[in-house]
Amino acid sequence: MDTLEAFQWMYILVAAISASTVGYALLLRRLAVLVHPLRLRLADVCRDILQKKLSSDDRDAVRWMLRNAFNPLVPLILAIVLPFLLLYLSLRLIFAPSTRTSSDESGIEKLKATGLFLVSVAAANPLAALVICVELTTLGFIAFLIGGTPLILEAIIKALRAEAIKLAPRGRHRAAT
Repeated sequence: MDTLEAFQWMYILVAAISASTVGYALLLRRLAVLVHPLRLRLADVCRDILQKKLSSDDRDAVRWMLRNAFNPLVPLILAIVLPFLLLYLSLRLIFAPSTRTSSDESGIEKLKATGLFLVSVAAANPLAALVICVELTTLGFIAFLIGGTPLILEAIIKALRAEAIKLAPRGRHRAAT
């Protein structure tokens, strides 16, 4: 390879990196515009939640979501920690199922806020969000290969049952677990 050909490849590489950087910046801007109404909804939902009586942990969690709704590091850190976090939560769910009940009536609002928060941070760092989707798909496929459909259905049922117990209003009869 002569020097002229090496310089041509270098210019092609620099042009490709520059075009990718500009394209990613345009994608981030477009996603920010698309997600803006959802971020406003997140602020409204969190404001409504904070006006209710909450435990200090729940209040701190809602405030953390509001502070980090635009943070691109959240999905990046989650992409790194997710496999370990899922293993920990799976083992905890299997060996020590949650019997905690919600101390307030804002469980559904907290789930809405969490969903809006996840969309907001995914728009802040779409590459890390893509990595998280690939990780979740891979882990789901591995769980399917290890235990088949019954393992996945059992995990889903346990998770839904634990959430139903947390969200059940006080004083109502709950289904037997």
